[in-house]
Amino acid sequence: MLILCSRPRSIGNRPRPRPRSASLSGGRIVSTQSLRAKTSSTAEINNTSEMNIAKLIVDPIVTKRPRVTKSATCARKSSPPLLHQINEATGKSGELRLKIRSLTGSTVYLVHVSTDESVAKLYELLDKAIKASGYKGYKVLLSGYSPKKLERIDASLKECGINRDCVLHLVND
Repeated sequence: MLILCSRPRSIGNRPRPRPRSASLSGGRIVSTQSLRAKTSSTAEINNTSEMNIAKLIVDPIVTKRPRVTKSATCARKSSPPLLHQINEATGKSGELRLKIRSLTGSTVYLVHVSTDESVAKLYELLDKAIKASGYKGYKVLLSGYSPKKLERIDASLKECGINRDCVLHLVND
């Protein structure tokens, strides 16, 4: 059924006011069948979504499984990391005791160095210890508020921000 709303019709002696949604030009065609189709499709959509929600609540078919971590950490968290002491403490004032975690976290290297030593000296000590484990191409990472790699070989540890005992991390280069 099509209705043509071109101008206001009169009801009895009174003119019927035009609805606000009617266009100013007056050439608007409205189909009552399309209105019914729209309302029924909206109802169907609402009904379908309610059924889907009900299925999720009633049928807990999906079992929750913990996520598998794909990190390079140790498979066994129960065992503490191996401690490998690289050099002995000299007992001088200003000497740092640095712990350096391996790539996998399974080994911690213990290094005693002065704050005035260069980063090159730290890498030299690490190279001797790590040569046996077969690491190639690594960098030392200073973790903290803003993590940074120790790449300036000629800089002292103090210049790099290492002025107290801390834990450093090995990362792939």
